[in-house]
Amino acid sequence: MKKEKEICEFCGKIHEGKHCSYYNEGTNKEIAFVFSCPGNAERDSGYPVSGPTGEALELLLKKLKNEPIEKINIGDYRCRYDFRITNATTDIESIEVTRKTEAKNYEVRKEKNIERLSSEIKDFKKIICFGRKAKNVVSIIKLKNVIYVRHLSPRAFTRKKEVKNTPEGRAGYVYDEIKEQLKENQ
Repeated sequence: MKKEKEICEFCGKIHEGKHCSYYNEGTNKEIAFVFSCPGNAERDSGYPVSGPTGEALELLLKKLKNEPIEKINIGDYRCRYDFRITNATTDIESIEVTRKTEAKNYEVRKEKNIERLSSEIKDFKKIICFGRKAKNVVSIIKLKNVIYVRHLSPRAFTRKKEVKNTPEGRAGYVYDEIKEQLKENQ
């Protein structure tokens, strides 16, 4: 895990804290994001949630800032790497390397992995899980204040014909999911 001070390619600022392909420490202590697994983009950048999924997360954060939802306090952020971001697994999954794009359920449910993930997210006021793998493992931890939404990747929207499969379309759809879940949980 790196703890170097680097200039962020997304916001042009320096981020404090540790990061690697599956994890970003972040400085916002309110919200944590859990995705499924790092892939090629994350391996290449050394940061989690890179590529098209990262672009959609940036748009979701902007939407949450411009159209705030009660109980989701994103605060004054510069980019996604101001937040805790982690994954259901630490393993990089890609067709070229592992012949799959996500970990298997038994892989994310290993005790050591559950302990790792729990220690990374347990102290946050709100946890947003993106996709089935994140839901699969976080539901075992039994935390309160967890929201489960569709993954932001283009692949997660290939069969969702009513949603335009663009970063904007995916971010808007997930924004609405978050809003709806919070309304249901009141």
